[in-house]
Amino acid sequence: MQSISEWLQAIGLDEYVELFAQNRIDIDILPDLTERDLQDLGLPLGDRKRLLKALSSAAAPINTEGADTTVSSLATLDAQRSSGNTLPPTRSP
Repeated sequence: MQSISEWLQAIGLDEYVELFAQNRIDIDILPDLTERDLQDLGLPLGDRKRLLKALSSAAAPINTEGADTTVSSLATLDAQRSSGNTLPPTRSP
């Protein structure tokens, strides 16, 4: 399982390792983070955007609770949940 510090280091934002640790943000919490959460933590706009971009990137695989998954699928579900769109798109006839 990849740790939060390893993930932050991999995306070039390892300066936030201590901040994430102080706020008990771990790999399993990443998909739930919003821009507002990151702003509340004090991250500047550019770093918030970099982190959110990494969360939505398919190139950021993680393991949670022993199940292989990707941050992008979880971030997509989170975005859908936040927008109220939890149903899959319908097909036109």
